[in-house]
Amino acid sequence: MINPKPDNPARRPGDYVRKRFADVAGGPLVRAIPICYEPRAFGEGIQIMTITRTLAFAAIWASALGCGGNPLTTPDPNDGVTFPAGFDVKFQPQTSRTSCPSGACYPVQLGYAHGKPIYFYNLVGPVTASAAGLKTTGLQTCPGVPPQQICKDPQGRLVMSASLVTNHVYEFPTGQCLSGHPYDPVIDAYDTTVQYPVFSQLPLATTSSSAPPVLPIGWVTSVTGVAGDTCNDIKSATSIQNGIFGAASPEVQSDPSVHYSFYAPIDMTAVIPPLTASDGKTPLPSPVGYAWSGDLQTAYFFGGVVPVDGSSNLVAMDGVIVDPLLDPVNKVFSNVTDAKTVILPFAPGESGYSPIVRLHDYNLGAGQQFGDLTDLCPSTGCTAPNQVDMTKAAAASFNTIFIVAVGQ
Repeated sequence: MINPKPDNPARRPGDYVRKRFADVAGGPLVRAIPICYEPRAFGEGIQIMTITRTLAFAAIWASALGCGGNPLTTPDPNDGVTFPAGFDVKFQPQTSRTSCPSGACYPVQLGYAHGKPIYFYNLVGPVTASAAGLKTTGLQTCPGVPPQQICKDPQGRLVMSASLVTNHVYEFPTGQCLSGHPYDPVIDAYDTTVQYPVFSQLPLATTSSSAPPVLPIGWVTSVTGVAGDTCNDIKSATSIQNGIFGAASPEVQSDPSVHYSFYAPIDMTAVIPPLTASDGKTPLPSPVGYAWSGDLQTAYFFGGVVPVDGSSNLVAMDGVIVDPLLDPVNKVFSNVTDAKTVILPFAPGESGYSPIVRLHDYNLGAGQQFGDLTDLCPSTGCTAPNQVDMTKAAAASFNTIFIVAVGQ
């Protein structure tokens, strides 16, 4: 049993201590156990118990029940971190030793945009290359009767309605919460100087063959009216809906303030190599952030705003996947995770950019190698040797991928 000294700045009332203990199945599970305390002066004798296996269930119940008081002014409990084994495959890290020699990771992929290298994360998960990406195979041509949430247009390109997006993401304006003490990653389970966004759900996998795809996209609203809370006191969508600390936010997807953004919960323990500029050396800002969902902490990739068109469909951009030289007998296609095969029409920050990329197949010509084609030419009359004549690429998009890139 530990009693921090009153003047010890490492602990404050309401801090959480992360402990590791066994779950019901006997495997490792990271939990964060709340410290219950009665209001008192800063640093006054907070008692912290070391959690053992025999105390695990009692600790979970204590966390769930909280410490009493007014539920609308009582901080949400910290119930630990997410375990991604139940996530849809797109959100899980790759496990191939070729791509991830140091263990499970989200590898960086090399593609091209405007003739220059661009590095990005490609959310395909630990699946075989042939199974990666969303495919148009078997989809109805839209508009169907009744209208389909996911279909292919007459050219064979994937179309997805914004109604497919089910994760409500609550964002908080900067400066709305009270800042806690400076974050120490060694002793603090989370930062109390900035409020994390809150997700209404996690991207759990489904076994239903008729279920719509789980998308790395959220419909986003802003939380207003919050007062008297320390940053990250709010950890649950239910608490926001109940008005904790005065919180208020639109709760219907049709609200005119709603926009759509790429939010992809990921494995907090996976290796995430940094993205770099086109030179392959200069580091770019990390697109990794932290959020809450149902009092659980998760990490996520932020891939930017996802445009929506006048028909309330998510806007994709049409890129190319370069395949080997055409063999009429034994057709060979590139994998969507292969380096130097994906060419984008736009880079992050440009008008027309979207993290949803429909890939159109295009074969290398005689004497060409991967890396020779690095730009797209949208019309006829393309003369540059590095350009793909889009009029000669496949009209249909067999694969659609979700990428995370950062503007340079």
